[in-house]
Amino acid sequence: MPSDVVKSINPEQFDALADQAFGGFQLGHIKNLPKDLFSKFDPKAFQELSPEAMGGFGPQTFGELPLDVLGGLQAGQLAELSAKVIKSFDADQFDALPKGAFGGFTGDQIKALTDDLIAEISAKEFALLSGDAVAGFKPTQFSELPEKVAKGFNLEQFEALASKVFGGFQPGHLKNLPRDLFPKFDPKAFQNLSPDAMAGFLPKTFGSLPLDVLGGIQADQLSELSAKVIKSLSSAQFNSLPSDAFEGFDGDQIKRLAKKLLADISPEDFAELSPDAISGLKPSASRKLDPTVFEGLDAGQMSGFNPKTLRKLNEDQVEAIPGEAFGGMTTNQAKKMNEVIASGFDPEQIQSIKPECLAALPDPVFRLLEGDLSTSQLNGLENL
Repeated sequence: MPSDVVKSINPEQFDALADQAFGGFQLGHIKNLPKDLFSKFDPKAFQELSPEAMGGFGPQTFGELPLDVLGGLQAGQLAELSAKVIKSFDADQFDALPKGAFGGFTGDQIKALTDDLIAEISAKEFALLSGDAVAGFKPTQFSELPEKVAKGFNLEQFEALASKVFGGFQPGHLKNLPRDLFPKFDPKAFQNLSPDAMAGFLPKTFGSLPLDVLGGIQADQLSELSAKVIKSLSSAQFNSLPSDAFEGFDGDQIKRLAKKLLADISPEDFAELSPDAISGLKPSASRKLDPTVFEGLDAGQMSGFNPKTLRKLNEDQVEAIPGEAFGGMTTNQAKKMNEVIASGFDPEQIQSIKPECLAALPDPVFRLLEGDLSTSQLNGLENL
C-alpha cells in the first residue's frame, strides 16, 4: 500500500494487523504512521519489520516504543537506525537492547552514543561489535568503557581502532587486553597512550611489544612504567629506547635496571637522566658505566648522586667529570667524601666546589684539597 495511506490508520486497525503484515512495512510507512500508535507496537510485530523499514524511525517515534519491544531488536534492524535515533537513546532503552543486537552497530552509530551509555557496554556486548563499529569510537568514549571490556578484544577490532583512540586507554584496559594483541601495536597508536595508561603494562605484555614501537616511547610514558617492567627489560628493548626518553627515568626505576643494561648507556642517554634518576645508581652498577658518559655530567646531575655511589666511582670516571659539575656537589655528599676519591680531583674540579661544601668535608679530605682552593673559596669559607 502507498506509504501515505498509513496516516489514516487508527488504533483499532493497527491492533488488527497480523504480525506478518509488518514485514511489508517500508521506510515511508514508518515515517507516516501516527505517533500515538508506536506505543502500541507488539514485540512479535516489531521483529517482523525489515531492516530497511527501521530507517523510518525518528528519535521521538522510536522513544515511544515499549521497552519489551526493544528486547527483540535484531542486529540487522539496529544497523539501519539513524545516528539521530541512536543519539537519543536513554539508559532504559539501551539496557533493553539484547546482546545479539550489538553486532549491528556501525561506526557512525557508536560515535553517536553518549559517554554514559558507552560506560554500560559489557564485555560480551563489546565482543560482538564489528571492526567497523569499533572504528567509530572517540578517545573520550573509549576512556569510559569498563576495563574488563578489553578482555573481549579481537584482532579485527584492535586493528580497526583509530590511532588517536589509544589516547583513551586506561591502565585497566591494557591489563585486560589479550596478550596476543600486544605484538600488533602500531607505533602511532602506542605514542598516543597516556602516561597513566602505561601503568597497565606487565612485564610479559611490555615484552611482547615490537621494538620499533619502543623507539617512539616518550619520557612521560616511560616514567609511569612499573618497577617490574623496568626490571624485565632485555638488552634489545633497552637499546631500542630513544635517548630523550631517558629523561623520564626516576631513581626507583634506575635501581631496578639490570647492571648489564646500565653498561650499555651511551653519553647521549646519560645526559638525559635527571638528578632523581642519578640518585638511583648503586655503587656496583655505577662502576660499570663507561667513563665517557661522565664527560657531559652537569651540576644538577652531580647533586643527585647518592654519597656512597659518588665516592665509589673509579679514577677514570672521576677524571672525566667536567670541573663545573662539581659546583653541584651537596653538603651531604661532601660530609661523606673520602680521601681515595678526593685524591683524584683536579684543580678545576676542586675550585668549583662551593664553600659550604668545603666546610662540610672531613678534615683529612679538606687538608688534601686545601692547596688548590681559590681565593674566592677561601674568602667564602671565612664568611660562613
